[in-house]
Amino acid sequence: MSSDPTGRPRILFVDHSAEPGGGQLGLLRYLRGGHSTDNALVLLSGGPLASEMAATVESFAILGEKPFSFVRGPLLARRLAAEIRRIKPDLIVANSLYATVTMAFAARLTRIPRVYYSRVSMQTLRGLKRVLALGFFFRQFDAFLANSAFTESCIPPSLRSRPSAIAYPICGVDVESVEPRTAPALASREVRIVSLSRPDWWKGTDLLIEAVGLLPQMSPGRSFTLDIYGGTFFSDPVFVEKIHEMADASPVAIDFKGHQSDVNAILATADVLVLSTRFPEPFGQVVVQAMAHGVLVVVPDEGGPVEVVTDGVNGRTFASGQPDDLARVIAETVDDAAAASRMASEAVKVIDGFGDRHAIEALGHELRVLERALRR
Repeated sequence: MSSDPTGRPRILFVDHSAEPGGGQLGLLRYLRGGHSTDNALVLLSGGPLASEMAATVESFAILGEKPFSFVRGPLLARRLAAEIRRIKPDLIVANSLYATVTMAFAARLTRIPRVYYSRVSMQTLRGLKRVLALGFFFRQFDAFLANSAFTESCIPPSLRSRPSAIAYPICGVDVESVEPRTAPALASREVRIVSLSRPDWWKGTDLLIEAVGLLPQMSPGRSFTLDIYGGTFFSDPVFVEKIHEMADASPVAIDFKGHQSDVNAILATADVLVLSTRFPEPFGQVVVQAMAHGVLVVVPDEGGPVEVVTDGVNGRTFASGQPDDLARVIAETVDDAAAASRMASEAVKVIDGFGDRHAIEALGHELRVLERALRR
């Protein structure tokens, strides 16, 4: 179906928005560098990244002016089907969970093979959303991409006979774009801990605040601060109020910084990055970003992050959901500066396996393989 003179398959990506989330930023990086496929893009709603995304493809459309919602998704199906007929792709890729909603309803209007690029931990799907996703939306897809081996394991058993592959996220790190620190890890008495996960219950922000509050007693030779980055637009306001109260009562200075677009600037002065999610994180791009900068990372002992972090080698892991164990691991890490420096030196090697150049090539390869498999 592709008219590309080089014979590259035409891939139509569908995303629910152009807000700067991890999936959307990764897609933008692929559109800029993924030249092994002929790419097109349809957004179900706009956002700050829309103009940059549009500049990377010849075929581009935004279907709705209002922010995307679970309820509005089906209403855009006919418009999406019309764009599919106009673009004539060889393969359509849903780049987000919300995109599967509209694509599932448009599936009945077109016969182009469909792939869902999943970044979802099934534990985070609750209630009606879970029932619809597992019982209807996902069933309208012919194949699956997953952003980690853990995420691939979350594909429902009834769908595992369909083709699937792993394509790790394009995290925004490469030799040319990252300058790892040269100073020894934890050279100063002051330890700056950062979280780059939006304040939310499933992200375990309260667990992190509780753990950090234990550190002055466990590591009295150090002075700690905690900076929490991430907007709260999609967070439960009751939970946000609770964690602010916890922060006010903590013996450690805790600052809520809101959304910040310049992650590199944050990591340039961070000592430790903590991922404290209650449920298994599908992957965790911020972990790769921090490691590439030589920042010490502490992550739960389950989910996608342990595909990147080996405890005691290039970072640390703790018992997921246990603030006492998280505090213990942080204290052990900061109290052994020599071991911390060794781990930081190993951490920067993450670029070798998870740098953008490799990830872009891998995603393009898997898309071509799936397109050929589904064409038969």
